[in-house]
Amino acid sequence: MTVAINKTVQPAEPGEYLRLSQVADILPRNDDGSKISQRSIERWIFNGQKGIKLKARKIGRNWLVTREDLAAFGEQVAARSLGASLPAAKNLATRKMSASTRKFLIANGLLKPTAALEGAAQS
Repeated sequence: MTVAINKTVQPAEPGEYLRLSQVADILPRNDDGSKISQRSIERWIFNGQKGIKLKARKIGRNWLVTREDLAAFGEQVAARSLGASLPAAKNLATRKMSASTRKFLIANGLLKPTAALEGAAQS
């Protein structure tokens, strides 16, 4: 799992579960510089965002999310935001994105570096 040490987030292995606090740590910050709240992430689980719910599992008192489920949720919400059909916008590598977004996705294991280079070539 991701472990916060001195406010530095260590990436989790693929398939590992992340607590909502860990999800909040790896997501980009809001425009005002504040972190996305755990309550917002809970709303994504219960109510969804743009009609898409974040897949999560409840173990004990904790809601847990896999990195893969978080990436899929982000891709689907982005596709819905852009007005694209979900199947057509399934792969982040084919999306045009800024260099900082691409760097963030690679750093957090949500995009493979080779896929990012292919996506950059298409930009």
